[in-house]
Amino acid sequence: MTNSEPSETQTLPVPPERLRKLAENVVRPSFRVCCDDGDEFFDDFYATLSERAPGIGAMFAHVDMQQQNRLIRRGVEHLIDFALGSAESAEELRRVARTHGRQGLNVAPELYALWVDTLMETIRIHDPQANDEVEAAWRVVLRGGLDLIIAGY
Repeated sequence: MTNSEPSETQTLPVPPERLRKLAENVVRPSFRVCCDDGDEFFDDFYATLSERAPGIGAMFAHVDMQQQNRLIRRGVEHLIDFALGSAESAEELRRVARTHGRQGLNVAPELYALWVDTLMETIRIHDPQANDEVEAAWRVVLRGGLDLIIAGY
């Protein structure tokens, strides 16, 4: 692995300009490639997530998965936009924090690490350019928005 290993990037502060470059030049293009597969990307993500945490599958048993796929797509876009400084995305992530927090869906904070790991695995399947550096960029870009959501628990 390179000097941009995910474990290192998770603990070091990232200058705002670097964060913007990663979001625009690495993460957003990677996400577009993944979304080119349509619902297949999201279906694979949820299938893997449900295998890793069986209780999660039950949470989606009676959910319209096409609608859920649209929601997660928009949620990931908000995480990317948050890294770019979007106030609208910050507000949307605060709303997600409320709906996913203790008083809402009660998504425990420790599940977000599993969520990110599953997302990274799914990205590596659907983005042929995904490698360690792309994964590290994704983790850096997602971190701030996920921290905001987790703080709302």
